Amino acid sequence: MAEVVVSGAAGFVGRELCGALLRAGYRVRALTRAPFTLPGADRAGLCVKLVPDLAAAERPAELMAGAEAFVHLAAHVHRLGEDPGSAERAAQRDVAMTERLALGANQAGLTRMVFVSSVKALADYSAAPLARDAPAQPTDPYGRAKLECEQRLSSLSRSLGLQVVVVRPPLVYGPGASANFRAMVRWVRRRVPLPLAGVRNRRSVVSVDNLADFLVRCLGRIEGQFNVFHVSDAEPVSTPQLLGYVAEGLGVRARLFPMPVGLLRALCALTGRPELAARLLGSLELETGDSFAALDWRPKTSTREGILRAVRAAPASSAVRG
Repeated sequence: MAEVVVSGAAGFVGRELCGALLRAGYRVRALTRAPFTLPGADRAGLCVKLVPDLAAAERPAELMAGAEAFVHLAAHVHRLGEDPGSAERAAQRDVAMTERLALGANQAGLTRMVFVSSVKALADYSAAPLARDAPAQPTDPYGRAKLECEQRLSSLSRSLGLQVVVVRPPLVYGPGASANFRAMVRWVRRRVPLPLAGVRNRRSVVSVDNLADFLVRCLGRIEGQFNVFHVSDAEPVSTPQLLGYVAEGLGVRARLFPMPVGLLRALCALTGRPELAARLLGSLELETGDSFAALDWRPKTSTREGILRAVRAAPASSAVRG
């Protein structure tokens, strides 16, 4: 039974991935700063290794010795309002960590590394679905760091012979996360009137269980030394659709009314929240058909089903990582 090392294993995506790997028959070596449990999982196949600071680990190869593959999830979580200097330093620390862990994986004799990047390595907005080879135009330290990680891994893959798979998810939602979607849930639960009925954007999202299933698939047979894949739910959604699914999960009616999108953008700019306009009004869609075909994979969970499950499973904390 093959063993897979997972960094960031105690996080929102990490827990889901560890459970999916165990169900798929893998043994899991979970690298984490604190102990955690997986309800209902076969704990016999799970080894939790405590690493207080993975970025400062002196001998990363020893953390991976004997395993066959490494899935790298650990990263600084970008927070709105974070000091730009702090965000930039944290992002560069993530780049250095990713490079050191890749070298450690190669030294330990692993055959594959899967790196979870982000759509933000490409852009924060799209006029059309973003292809895997679209010109990269990241706009913040998090996105720039993810792109730099991809570039360094590409170089290391060529020079070392380590097979690397880069996965770019969009906004990730599910029970237990904490970010932008939690605000949406709160707005809908409190019956706040929202001027978003006229928004006609298209945003790719992915449920945490679809993402975990895709990552497990990335450990199977794949041609090529270095690959970049996009993953999302089957169809993009608009902001009103997303709010409608949240309302359905809460058993209430979303209170939406129309307002010109141009006026909404101007109001967000005047209040110093242009990033809010980008998230609520803009489009950010990934082209996924070629990635799905390459891996012979399809999402198992629809966005509606995933949102309903997330909202109902965590009444006060369903959220998104993105």
